[in-house]
Amino acid sequence: MKTNKDGELGSSGQALRLDLSLSGLFGLAVQIVRRAAGQWRPLWPVLSVLFGLYAAGTLALVALSAATNTPLAMLTRDVAASLGAKFYIGLLSSIGALLWCAAATTCFLGAAVLRRASGQRECAGFLLGSGVLLTFLGLDDFFMLHGVIYPRLGLEEGVLVVLYAAGLVALILRYRSVLLDSDILLWVVGALLFVMSVLVDGFVKDSTAFEDIPKAAGICTWLCYYWRLLMARLDGEASLHA
Repeated sequence: MKTNKDGELGSSGQALRLDLSLSGLFGLAVQIVRRAAGQWRPLWPVLSVLFGLYAAGTLALVALSAATNTPLAMLTRDVAASLGAKFYIGLLSSIGALLWCAAATTCFLGAAVLRRASGQRECAGFLLGSGVLLTFLGLDDFFMLHGVIYPRLGLEEGVLVVLYAAGLVALILRYRSVLLDSDILLWVVGALLFVMSVLVDGFVKDSTAFEDIPKAAGICTWLCYYWRLLMARLDGEASLHA
């Protein structure tokens, strides 16, 4: 791409003028407003759903605040800020939550994209199932459901481990062809790190750090696996249509 004397960027006979003057920025703002206004009708259903979810979430927070006699600010602010703690307290747990979200999002996005590609429905199903499992694991880990909520429903931690393991085995058996045709070593290493975390939690006392470190490593390894799987399938699709 070449730049001419007038500050225009030329590419394939077309030019795009970079104007950072006040008038140029104002003109860009006007274009954005006009463009957004023109999309009001077609995007109204999407906006309705989004703002309905926002309203429902807000009402749920208010109800939880009233039911638990907890100030609403304590439910909305950062945990460290609410407790007056240093920002790095719970650092690995926060990073783990981000990794859970990233891995699950990769799976759901990959499932949505590959579902429309020919010959990729098996992989799309595998990614969808993995995304659901990762979501349950992530929510359980981040909100400590296994220690507070699930026992009230009669689901003790040992039962939960069996249920998660059963879901994992079902996923392996159903989509074994996808697993065997991928970087399966990464998936196995991630699973072993999770097993290590569970074993440490069950048999070693006062082992929070030694439990959390392999768990975070397992999440990161699985994120790497699912990302590489998605990229490999997308590259395969691109080569087929090249």
